[in-house]
Amino acid sequence: MTQYGSLNGVMEVKSQSKNGATLMKSIFCLLLLFFTLFSYGQEKTSFNVNDSAKDFVVQMINGEKIKLSELKGQVVLLNFWATWCGSCLAEFHAFPSKIVEPYKNSAFVLLPISTGETMEKVKDKMAQLKKDGIDFNVGIDPDRSIFKQYAKPGVPRNFLIDKKGIIRYISIGYNEEKLNNLSSMINKLLNE
Repeated sequence: MTQYGSLNGVMEVKSQSKNGATLMKSIFCLLLLFFTLFSYGQEKTSFNVNDSAKDFVVQMINGEKIKLSELKGQVVLLNFWATWCGSCLAEFHAFPSKIVEPYKNSAFVLLPISTGETMEKVKDKMAQLKKDGIDFNVGIDPDRSIFKQYAKPGVPRNFLIDKKGIIRYISIGYNEEKLNNLSSMINKLLNE
């Protein structure tokens, strides 16, 4: 009887120890998830409104290379996005009617740049989006070097740059209100 009692006690201790380790792993994973989500949602940028935009050259999917400083004299919407990002794609679906069409005959440039993705992947996604009426040129930043100059993790991310090369508006994430604010700011900057 004593022998079985001690064996049950050992099994009970092992079971409690295993459950405790599982509980600790679960708590650790939850904390990691919480801090990841918390930091992802933070609006961290390397620039602030009224800072000068940092120059770069970006390869576009149509083969063209664009240097940001050569766009001075125009209002530039610098948009960082990714093909896997649902919010980015929702924003892209709104761009034709809210951003592209209203400002197509003005001194405005939409400069979307995919971060961390290959030319082929971005070309494939833009070919798919073209079927939905989303037909504009985009750049690629496969090593994220341009993105890292401007921001911390999190897309979509927009920097609205005025005709003098000054960042005048920053938005992170996508919703209708942010898009409306962006459009209003483009209009304001075009009229300055």
